Amino acid sequence: MAKCLKKKPIKKKVKKITLTEDIERDIENFRLFDDEFFNACFKDNVKAVNLILRIIFDDENLEIINLKVQEDFTNFRGHSVTLDIIARNKVTNTIYNIEIQRAKYGDGASPERARYHVDIYDTHNLKKNHNFRSLPTTYVIFITEEDIFGRGLPIYKIQRYFEDNKEPFNDRSYIYYVNGDYKGNDNIAKLVHDFQCQKPEEFYFEELAEKVRFFKRTKEGKMEISDSLRKTADKYIKANKDKYIAKGKAEGEKLGIEKGEKLGMANAFLETAKRMLKDGFSIEKIMQITNLSLADIKAITL
Repeated sequence: MAKCLKKKPIKKKVKKITLTEDIERDIENFRLFDDEFFNACFKDNVKAVNLILRIIFDDENLEIINLKVQEDFTNFRGHSVTLDIIARNKVTNTIYNIEIQRAKYGDGASPERARYHVDIYDTHNLKKNHNFRSLPTTYVIFITEEDIFGRGLPIYKIQRYFEDNKEPFNDRSYIYYVNGDYKGNDNIAKLVHDFQCQKPEEFYFEELAEKVRFFKRTKEGKMEISDSLRKTADKYIKANKDKYIAKGKAEGEKLGIEKGEKLGMANAFLETAKRMLKDGFSIEKIMQITNLSLADIKAITL
């Protein structure tokens, strides 16, 4: 009887990462205000998220039970949004959505964006046959790099009121904006300092410094964050490439198929550069990945 031959396991090809000088420089320049770095530092990091919420709400006993980083939601019309952090406390039936926003203008931290974040979670989590009172208390918290409202407050707190007597409407839905440009002597000022800071040695809070130190001061951490950045860049390019080349082909009848594809590819790289700028990639790294010129990248920042 012939012996069964065991199949050799197929080895997946892993792209080797080399910590070049430009990668090392990019990692060293990262702050918690940079999306990709923020996501890496807070993934499964309950104690760091607890710290943020305890400072914002001035409540040392505040506790979350679980959290998710980069959770995707899509409405019935196909519009999708990725929430940076969703932290839950099922005991108190409270949801905390924490968002990092660097841009002062545009759609990133607009009141309409905050409204959508409140609504998108509610519409996806009210179960069949459950009444509306079972909806959780929700806090949408934007930590913005600049003072987008210009009034110098450490935190801007928004909720619905009755217009006649200013009493709260009590729909248990709240929106907070933490001013990342706030200067003071309290814990909010220390928190935003740590978000702005590049060196873990200069952080006020060890709960935040721990992961930053891992990614910036250990080879293992640098390799991990480099791999994450490479995958993100590949994802951006693939998503935009397919989208805009398809659009370029549709315009091919007017411009010629070849020109249509070239136009689509050019638009894909421009959109990729915009997203990478938002997520904190250096201009040099964006030029390297997209082949765009310095003038092209500067033009999209205007």
